[in-house]
Amino acid sequence: MDKQISKDKSKGIKFVAVVIMVILHVFGFPDRIAPYSYKSFLVFGGGTVEAYLATGSSVVVHLFLFVSGYGMYLLGEQSYKQIIKRIKNLYFEYWSIFFIFVPLGYYLGKYNFNIKEFIYNFIGLTSSYNAEWWFLRAYIVYMLVYPLTRKVVKKYPNISLIGAMFITGSGMILGKLIRMNLIPNNLFFSILASILEYYYPFICGMVVVEKGYFDKLKSFLESKNINFKFLFITVVIFICWIEKFNYIRHAFNFLLVPLFICLLSMFKLEKSKFILMISKYTTGIWLIHSFFCYYYFKQLAFFPKYSVLILIWIIFLSTICTSVINYIKNKILKI
Repeated sequence: MDKQISKDKSKGIKFVAVVIMVILHVFGFPDRIAPYSYKSFLVFGGGTVEAYLATGSSVVVHLFLFVSGYGMYLLGEQSYKQIIKRIKNLYFEYWSIFFIFVPLGYYLGKYNFNIKEFIYNFIGLTSSYNAEWWFLRAYIVYMLVYPLTRKVVKKYPNISLIGAMFITGSGMILGKLIRMNLIPNNLFFSILASILEYYYPFICGMVVVEKGYFDKLKSFLESKNINFKFLFITVVIFICWIEKFNYIRHAFNFLLVPLFICLLSMFKLEKSKFILMISKYTTGIWLIHSFFCYYYFKQLAFFPKYSVLILIWIIFLSTICTSVINYIKNKILKI
């Protein structure tokens, strides 16, 4: 069983992942942040370093799911009672944010009330109020199939990994067919594509634990005196570069994402009290940050003007909101 990523290390990796997610959403879609922009930290080759980093940041969903699969597998077998409890806690956090920001959207005139749309968004079936909430439904499905998936991975780890590649590939093909209008773009096919497309990193995290791949890779790097920091930078540059290739990048990400996470885990992230503190709010930052950079408060979000300050500012605002909402939620739950 692989032991490279401890509980605190996983928190540190999730912190890095949420920062990558904000980089993607703030600097990766200039049309969505218009009419606002930012002053770049560095311009080269006709583009900004922020846009370049945002290109590689599209692997963020893979990071979250890999760490989730890794962490779940380390916990051992989980009963459906335990799984349902996890899902319930996630929904409570989601709803605590939902019931503040969605009514605010009605008040600001961003949404028109429709009971069907409200219910679908409330249970996470659709994400028309906030497009970045699509991940909720996929994650819940992965949690529900985890007990069965774990048994398969435990017995057939290598076959599971290969099978997950084919499942992910079929999800990508299904998504492509939907975008080409060769398959109806209805709710069923849309949800199915989004779930299948990200199955591999979840399974990969579990297989890595079962086979001890990260421990073996770390031992190999140490035996060959390979500088993991230099290798990490090389992998980051390659991920950013390969992301421009629409189809090849998916094949490379099967290997690059686990390698990126393994090298990232070698940093002493768990030693930072700041990182561990902020990591408690990663779910809230995910659910809230786009209200600042896309939907409600663009002027406030881009007030600092400079890219690094904007990034820090949006994370700060999202963290404060999450902290306040969690405080209110906990008070209500106690009552």
